[in-house]
Amino acid sequence: MVLYSLYQLYYTISGEELFSETKNTVFMWLVAFRKRLILWGIGEKDMLTITLDEQGDFENIQNKLETEPVFIGGIIYDDKGIVGEKAKEIKRLKSYYKKVCSSVGTKFPKDLHRNGNNRLQEAKTKAKISETLKEFFEKGTFEDTDLLREKRKGQYYIYCLLRNDGGKRELLNESVSKLAKDNYAANLYLHMAEDVVERVIFHNPVITHIDKVNVDLATRRVLVKQNDEELNRRFKTLGIYICEDPNHNNGDKNEYILTNPYMYRTALEREMLSTGKTDIEVEWLSSRSIVYSGETYNQMEFLYLADSICSYLSFNIGENTKNEWTNLIAERVINLNPGVTNLLFTYDKTDEVYKKAYTEFEHKNYYEALSYAYDLTKLNGSAVNYYVKTWIKKLILDIKKENEWEAVVEAVHKLYEATQKTNVHTDKLLYVYQHLADLAEDERHKEEKNLDCFYDLYDAGVSIFTHIGDSKRSRECYEKCESYAFYIRMERFIATRNKRSTFLNDTFHFEEALEIAETNITYQKVLNDMKEEIFGEKFKESLHYAKCLSQKGQVLAFLRDPSAKEIFLSALEIMKDDPSNQLITMSYLLHFFLDQGEKESYDAMAIDYFGGYNTLKEQLDYLVREGKSERGKIALRFGLYVFIRGIYLFHLDEVNSELYRKLKNVLDTENLLLYNHPTEITYKYMAFIAFSRNDFEYAKKCVEKIETSIPNSGATIEVIIAYGKYECYKKFKEDDFEKSALKKLIIAMRKVDEEYQELDDETILSIIRNKMTFMYV
Repeated sequence: MVLYSLYQLYYTISGEELFSETKNTVFMWLVAFRKRLILWGIGEKDMLTITLDEQGDFENIQNKLETEPVFIGGIIYDDKGIVGEKAKEIKRLKSYYKKVCSSVGTKFPKDLHRNGNNRLQEAKTKAKISETLKEFFEKGTFEDTDLLREKRKGQYYIYCLLRNDGGKRELLNESVSKLAKDNYAANLYLHMAEDVVERVIFHNPVITHIDKVNVDLATRRVLVKQNDEELNRRFKTLGIYICEDPNHNNGDKNEYILTNPYMYRTALEREMLSTGKTDIEVEWLSSRSIVYSGETYNQMEFLYLADSICSYLSFNIGENTKNEWTNLIAERVINLNPGVTNLLFTYDKTDEVYKKAYTEFEHKNYYEALSYAYDLTKLNGSAVNYYVKTWIKKLILDIKKENEWEAVVEAVHKLYEATQKTNVHTDKLLYVYQHLADLAEDERHKEEKNLDCFYDLYDAGVSIFTHIGDSKRSRECYEKCESYAFYIRMERFIATRNKRSTFLNDTFHFEEALEIAETNITYQKVLNDMKEEIFGEKFKESLHYAKCLSQKGQVLAFLRDPSAKEIFLSALEIMKDDPSNQLITMSYLLHFFLDQGEKESYDAMAIDYFGGYNTLKEQLDYLVREGKSERGKIALRFGLYVFIRGIYLFHLDEVNSELYRKLKNVLDTENLLLYNHPTEITYKYMAFIAFSRNDFEYAKKCVEKIETSIPNSGATIEVIIAYGKYECYKKFKEDDFEKSALKKLIIAMRKVDEEYQELDDETILSIIRNKMTFMYV
């Protein structure tokens, strides 16, 4: 029955009868059936043939490292598991190169490469290759002529690793060991070669499942003048010795062979053990020189193709287009082999960050992968745009395609935890949130029962959108939280309701925000009474209760109600064992003192807030130290807002040249730590300080920064930005700019809430004058 079923399968697929008069035994039938399966590629493992060459002055012997592209490039050929496909492709390649040479009257394989006196022949051959290589990749033909009777069944991918933006700068420092330093002897090439092996075989974002590989790499030979004692010594220090082959006559130069199969074998074995991918079969491993003469060229066709690709990609690219090398080569790769995702990477900081993102994805750490993806988008390298459009885009698609629920749950929890930290990078969290929301809300997860995950997600959303001043989306997330509130602790939901009070502040509905804050206090008191009854003398007022008090204090501060002070002080008393939250509430009280003009109260509390330091210089030093530390107690952007506002309102006459210079330096150099609200208000006060010192150029620079310091501003932040610029232009007596800013302020205010959209300009301005208080100014 089993054999009959196999026969039926065969007959269904092929339409051929297997049995014949001469082959009528079961044994012969099975042999024939197995051969047919192999021809169909069933049961056979795909094999990748990886063939690479190199281009450029890696060792900078000719002083061209910074003026001409340096890269390792070539092809990956996937035979799709079809027996004999690789051999057929070698024949196709050989036929292609023979036809190229024949069409221009040159010799194969001699004139594929420069060999002494064949400069013109080589030029004609390479020109023809450049003209026809695209057709070869796309159709497997030469000038519309078939090279083999059978069509290609495998698939080509072009690979290129380009040194970009000076390479990995951290490997150029003086403190780096000789073995690791990229600019020491042959290290750059050796490091890039190992990088290629690791990327192509073990961390390949395009061909993610690899069973079997055939690795055939061109050997790099380097000639060093014998009288260059220092460079020769460096090569020997790395264990690279002079080639003693008597057939190689290099005159007054020593020849060094940089690579051999043992080096690649070590790299393969190390990565196999590191990744756990020990089942990858290595069919063939070779590192050899490309031969272009005699009969010894046998089986070198893939290496010829790698050489042709390197020539094609580097042709006529020089120093004048240095910042565009990545994009130029990417265009050539796509033109040459369209229809697939080819593997072009850069050897630089950009790729280092991408590697981290991809490695985290391989380990199903979505939160970390997305965080690194965001980090890459903020780099300044010349390859960033290419990576964002190519590799980050593909990474996001791959995460969405995989979308494993357990990994999503873990990532969402990490996102929520990140929103609870002191040094919150809101723009990054927004980026991660948007992608995680897509994953969690995917149709395939609609039956999931882990409702805590959805609460974590939308609670994080409330925090993020509130912080960027997008009260509409904060409200949407809050309403989703309400639908899952039955499944979480009451204290957790009260904390989310506190955020509701915050986004009501952001729409300038202070009275409604106060009502929510007072209700939260009532709820928390009920919980506290229950706990006190259970725990008796061991009971302590909870941090949750203190946060509710702090939230009420903020609303009262916006209303400029003097009772805010006592509410804040009550919260601080309960928070005395929690310095992080205590400092946050202390900053609110300091801003209240600033808004109320209470200098003595501000000065007394500022000493505690700024680490017990008395002088402005000491306070700034402390703030920068804490703000730059991962475990710092104060986020730099929040601390600077308090500090610079305090200087302008209460201590402007104490600002000397040294302190002013230091303030400018902090604002100009710590961009990433200041890259979110409330930095736009900090720049306003810094503009005021600069203007008071007649530093008009820096004052104008700060006004520009008011807007550019906030990458994703919601409606409320747009109001704060417009109001800040309006105040600056008013102070600078720049009437035209002032009028323009006022118009933008009115437009921004109408976006905050639907009820403002129909109001006339005067009513809007009246609301702004009454509502822009406390921490909005």
